[in-house]
Amino acid sequence: QADVAVVELREVNLYHWGNVASVLTPVERIRNALLLGKIDTALEQVKGDGDLDLVRTLGTSRHPVTQDYEELLKPPCTTLPRLEDLGVSRNETDDLKAVADIDWPALLRDDGESSLLDLAAAVSDNEEVVCLILCNVGGASLAADLDSALLVALASNAPRDDGSGSHAGTAAVLLTKGARVQSLPAKYVTPTLARIACYCPTDVVRRVRDDLGDVFWNADGTAGNRTVLHAAAEAGRADIIADVLLPAQRIDLAAEDASGRVAAECAVAGGHLDVVRV
Repeated sequence: QADVAVVELREVNLYHWGNVASVLTPVERIRNALLLGKIDTALEQVKGDGDLDLVRTLGTSRHPVTQDYEELLKPPCTTLPRLEDLGVSRNETDDLKAVADIDWPALLRDDGESSLLDLAAAVSDNEEVVCLILCNVGGASLAADLDSALLVALASNAPRDDGSGSHAGTAAVLLTKGARVQSLPAKYVTPTLARIACYCPTDVVRRVRDDLGDVFWNADGTAGNRTVLHAAAEAGRADIIADVLLPAQRIDLAAEDASGRVAAECAVAGGHLDVVRV
């Protein structure tokens, strides 16, 4: 008898930041309380009723989908609200410390353009919310926003022994979207990025490899002495091993992690027999 899973789907419209906040799960809402508070602040800063009356009087077209005048005045989720505009400054970071106990004054951007994306990146195991935020965002400032969020994610990353509390998933999303390794301070240019890249498309792995240079191939002392080969094997990424790692002729198939396991053993433990065949 086959198991049957019932999945309930609903249509989601992401026109403004209020829509984004409304689709978070209850658990995500709890874990992203400050983010939601800042979204509420952004919505409260919407132009007043007088402006809405003016929009109607001038006959400005309604929202193309919802046909609602007011929707036109809400902050669209194509542009990231700036934390400085929402009352966050380097001198007042107590609220941010509740999200992640990191050196926020050093991580907030010098140009005052840190965004909501940084708040989401600071929350562990939050890659789905980060994806949601980035769903419609674009523009010339996006590259700097991605770089900033990647720095926050790496600075916040302190996974527990059971693997929870990690920011690796968020970092992988940001790298895939275009965050640049070369934008990071030297202390964050470590083999950890090589391991994280193993959860990204192959072209991102190549980009990270080129940006990291020799560091890409080093064992990660902060993660059980695992190499990028161990990481690719654990992730079941036979494509990365075949197309990126093996052709470079810089991996040691017999390299052991801190537990004495070679990469092939990691692959078998995860049920990734296609990796072993490579």
